[in-house]
Amino acid sequence: MATSKQDVVITGMGVVSPIGLSVPELRESLLQNRSGIRLWQSPQMSRTLPAGLIERDFSDQFSKLELAYMDRCSQIAMLAAGQALKDGGIEQFEGYAQRAGLYYGSVTGGVKSEHDWVRQFHVDKVGSSKPYTIMASMLNAAPALISIKHRILGPVITNSNACSSSGAAIGEACLAIREGRLDVALVGGAEAALIPTFMGLWFGLRALAEVDPVDVSRSCRPFSSRRTGLVLGEGSVFMLIESRAHAEKRGAACYGRLSGYGIASDGFHIGSPSPE
Repeated sequence: MATSKQDVVITGMGVVSPIGLSVPELRESLLQNRSGIRLWQSPQMSRTLPAGLIERDFSDQFSKLELAYMDRCSQIAMLAAGQALKDGGIEQFEGYAQRAGLYYGSVTGGVKSEHDWVRQFHVDKVGSSKPYTIMASMLNAAPALISIKHRILGPVITNSNACSSSGAAIGEACLAIREGRLDVALVGGAEAALIPTFMGLWFGLRALAEVDPVDVSRSCRPFSSRRTGLVLGEGSVFMLIESRAHAEKRGAACYGRLSGYGIASDGFHIGSPSPE
């Protein structure tokens, strides 16, 4: 155990998002002010909604055996995680034993697989699910699969704290490295819940934005006096973080430094922040 606090740096990044399937694509979209918000529609709902859609199917990136365990959320998480690890120059961690960890954040995890099964049960009257459906639908399915593929043998932790889930994952990993419990960690999160049941939950909360009548990409405007609500999206982002001493020892380039982290509750309301 280290006796002094370790500086924590970012050495790898990966992303799968509505405005880019890699960090360079994302950067170019930001420079071009390109939006990923498009019309989302489903026969199960009576209205169209704006959403951050990734207009690509990723099932061709995995084998048939792998897909049996994988929800769309796990697919995009594994792709973003793989990018971050390749970018950071460490793709296998077996030699690190318990000195490498994986900290992940998600609210819905494999909800599409779960809801597909519920439909089969109630509508198609299927009495037993396909093998491994329960594993595909688990909230921690993505980090489990990532840890197996890349041999991350230390702590593999899933955080589900609503909007702060991935932020907490990054922060807790940062503390583990800073305190000398880990040398390196893969951190990030993923969501892929643009399905009728989940969209209907948010619609019932009266929290979703209306489609902008002129330009659907302008439906999300959180700082505008004319805002109408939230726009849900899908995507995944991962980073490789490590102690500065470890990064320097292996000659890794650093994107930046994580200077601190804190987390607390205001103890006020489950869905609204305290006005104080």
